[in-house]
Amino acid sequence: MPVQRRAALDEHDPPAEIACDVDGGSDARTYRFMLSREAGRPGRPDQFLWFAEDDYLYRPDALRQLMLAVTALPDADYLTMYGSSTL
Repeated sequence: MPVQRRAALDEHDPPAEIACDVDGGSDARTYRFMLSREAGRPGRPDQFLWFAEDDYLYRPDALRQLMLAVTALPDADYLTMYGSSTL
């Protein structure tokens, strides 16, 4: 990641050391662990948290559309850019 981009990200949300004590073996299990860990972090009610997979491809307008949805659906607990099944 370019240094300037990393610095911009760090300014808004400093990186945190993440220790995962889940013993692998299941993407669903590690995903649930990550959701649980993030749910326990302090945050503001108006804060939007986006979990991005490192191997997903997005259309050029995807993030703009996501932010429009966040604004249009203020009572939504979560949004996704892809379909999903029950975790």
